[in-house]
Amino acid sequence: MDIQSIEQYFDGEAANIVGKQKAFLFGSIKYRLLQNNQTIKFYEILFERKEQEKLVALLKEGRVEDVAALKRTHIDSLKLRIAATADGSFCCSQVVVFVPYEFINYTEVRLHTPSEAQTLLKAVK
Repeated sequence: MDIQSIEQYFDGEAANIVGKQKAFLFGSIKYRLLQNNQTIKFYEILFERKEQEKLVALLKEGRVEDVAALKRTHIDSLKLRIAATADGSFCCSQVVVFVPYEFINYTEVRLHTPSEAQTLLKAVK
């Protein structure tokens, strides 16, 4: 199974709902939801490595409200990457882990409902 990154997901499967815009300054890329032109922002939540299986299971089961209860850390070894609009009308996530010398995408990109999105966005703040 090929586990793609969120950016690859935007360029592939989600290309019909997400637009890509390259800024002239610094060559940065911005993503926008084509329906309403809202900017998609990226967030990361860092968790303790021992929470990996719990995090994956909670996301797989759709229990995003329980993600906030997992132990967080400032060490960048297990993270939940989230890409979402401010209102949560579009939200996807992916678990990324550090293995020696690089980060790998541990799960497939998962789309969330607007209510799940609001819960995840609250967890980010």
